[in-house]
Amino acid sequence: MEEQRYEVMHVLGSGNFAVTKLAKNTKTGELVAIKYIERGNK
Repeated sequence: MEEQRYEVMHVLGSGNFAVTKLAKNTKTGELVAIKYIERGNK
C-alpha cells in the first residue's frame, strides 16, 4: 500500500474554479497550500 505524502487538514478558501486546502507533509510536518482546480468539459 502506498503511503500518502500529504494529509489534508481543512479548506482555506474557494472560488468559482478552485478550492485551496491546507495540508501537512506526513514525513516532514511542513504545512503547504494545495489548490484543486476544476477541469472544464472538453
